[in-house]
Amino acid sequence: MKKFLDFIYPDSKDLEQKADSYFTEGRDYLKDVEGFLASTSQEAPMTRRMRLSTVKLFLIDNDVELGERNWKALSRRIKGKRSWRWSDSRGLGQSIKKKSTSSRGTNDDGEFGWRPTTRPARTPP
Repeated sequence: MKKFLDFIYPDSKDLEQKADSYFTEGRDYLKDVEGFLASTSQEAPMTRRMRLSTVKLFLIDNDVELGERNWKALSRRIKGKRSWRWSDSRGLGQSIKKKSTSSRGTNDDGEFGWRPTTRPARTPP
């Protein structure tokens, strides 16, 4: 919240004073949120989403409704909607396949693998 109010009022120092004056001035809230979102363009997508949700809750708590359509339009401007997948970029899926075990419970090197020795390997249907 501090970042949003610092964006609106870069010179003021007291956070409480910034919040009070923000709602008494009759500002265009949608343009303020759009400008704030544009100012965070160099930040990571998840950080931008978190900042946007914080601003949304701040405005809703103070009885400012921008409408769900506006919030969705704002969130669509943020790139990188999907989370980063370890297995895709690091090849962890391949390392797990290498550790797969035979029916004896050991991998190709003779080391104990992922399955216990008491359970036989399943065969695909």
